[in-house]
Amino acid sequence: MAVFGLVMYPKVWMAPTWLYRLTHLNSVINADASGLESIAEEVRAQLPPDAGAREAQQAVESVVYKRVPYSHDWVTWGVFDHLPTVDEVLSRGTDDCDGRAVVAASTLRHMGYDAWLVTDLLHTWVQTPEGDALAMERPGRVTLSGRPGADGKTETTVAINPGLIANLGRGLGYGVSVFPLARIAIIVGTFLALVAHPRVGAIRYLAGALLVIAGLAAIRVSGEPFARSLSPATGAGVGLGLALIVLGWLLIAIRDRRALP
Repeated sequence: MAVFGLVMYPKVWMAPTWLYRLTHLNSVINADASGLESIAEEVRAQLPPDAGAREAQQAVESVVYKRVPYSHDWVTWGVFDHLPTVDEVLSRGTDDCDGRAVVAASTLRHMGYDAWLVTDLLHTWVQTPEGDALAMERPGRVTLSGRPGADGKTETTVAINPGLIANLGRGLGYGVSVFPLARIAIIVGTFLALVAHPRVGAIRYLAGALLVIAGLAAIRVSGEPFARSLSPATGAGVGLGLALIVLGWLLIAIRDRRALP
């Protein structure tokens, strides 16, 4: 677990801030951030004089996609996940879906519209009273929401629903499919070293290790389309990969009493 944690989140000092922001999603939104006015001006230039809130939202989405190129968090921040403030995103000039959502929500608020962040543990986007922005087409999947409650509280609300399990599977598949191979190799190598024991023969150990590696390969191949789709074929690929990993682990971990007196 220590190796896994350090590989996934080597900058451990950032973890408390990340956890706090997840429980207070809207704390990263800042309508007064420097740099937002230039984005808002570009948005206004695309809008007709009689534009409504929905048109403004669509224009913000278009400008943010152009202004904030997509980059994975381990490239931008050196960790597997980071929820940045709008100032952090604008200073780096790139981020993944949550950074784009933060800039979009901040821009909408800067222009006088209501907006908040939501996430399903795989994708982060913006909700407004008029609809969603930067959203992928999987309705009804909100798990964490920063929408202010009737009592005015702004803490993140959590929805436990069947979609959570599906999103965990999608998140695992997508994460393995795009995670750097070197980091995966460190985790797998440590795991295979720790499960080895004197009562497993070389052939059985090699077979188990190959099953574990084959399982990860299956998840990696099918993970990215599974993140974007709910089709049974891609879901089966992730399920097959998990089954192969479990079988490989059992093949290594079960002790053969005949191997030693």
